[in-house]
Amino acid sequence: MGAYKMNVKSDETRLFNRIELLMMLPPTWKIDDPKPEWQWPAQLLADLSVYPMQHDTWFDDNFTMSFNENFGNTGFSSIMIGLPIPFGRKSFGGCLFRYGEGVMFYQVLPLYKEELDKILNGKYNQFKQAAFSELYSPLNIERKNFGLLI
Repeated sequence: MGAYKMNVKSDETRLFNRIELLMMLPPTWKIDDPKPEWQWPAQLLADLSVYPMQHDTWFDDNFTMSFNENFGNTGFSSIMIGLPIPFGRKSFGGCLFRYGEGVMFYQVLPLYKEELDKILNGKYNQFKQAAFSELYSPLNIERKNFGLLI
């Protein structure tokens, strides 16, 4: 994905018009198992990697997207893209190259439909405060649905 320059419209983020996406999976995740319940994170990342090219757009922090079906055997059907906070300083996210361009790293955070609804209805701060530690931990397909708790 980082080889493609996204069509970034914001001068603020134009320096980082290349990105890489990641998900934090638990050590017990069966990444080599071909069953859909184990492969959906890789498929989701693959699908997201072509989205900016197909739609002439870009991803940025807090970008959200809804899908028509749940991911694998989970209740998740939406995503939010955030800075990969668990992997370093809170300001971490980008890497500048010598020639003046850079690449941003974003973490894909699976969401329940109700969580995305809360975000889109102006309760982002409440959601993020309630769900932060769960969102930025290794993926737990049985985590609480914070959209039902806020």
